[in-house]
Amino acid sequence: MKKYIIMALAGLAAGLSQAAPSEQPTLAEAEAAFKTQALAEFNNKPESTHTVLMRSMLESMLKDLRVTSVSDCQNDEENATLDCEVSYQGRKLTGKPVEREQRMRFSRQDGQWRIVPPSKDADDEEAGVSPSPQ
Repeated sequence: MKKYIIMALAGLAAGLSQAAPSEQPTLAEAEAAFKTQALAEFNNKPESTHTVLMRSMLESMLKDLRVTSVSDCQNDEENATLDCEVSYQGRKLTGKPVEREQRMRFSRQDGQWRIVPPSKDADDEEAGVSPSPQ
């Protein structure tokens, strides 16, 4: 009996260690994901916004962007994502330095971290909208 209890506890511990996030993005990985996402959002905008000047301004802002911390990561097993608090520094178009902190959702895709939009339910919760009855 004692042997089975030990085996059950070992199995439970192994399951818990698999459920916890085994890794989180490094500062460089989070920064690369942030820059990739910003460029993708720009490229998905209507063609009329794709001016040389706009692209140049965006690239200049992204060049100065530095992720300074990635912390408080929460594993979302259902969506296979990791929600983390990300602090970053950069410059506004005016050249004024800016420091911000925001929650970002990461997903590991093809060996790289990507930023993915939050789920619709998370958007509704933040806005104070209750889910519609099914």
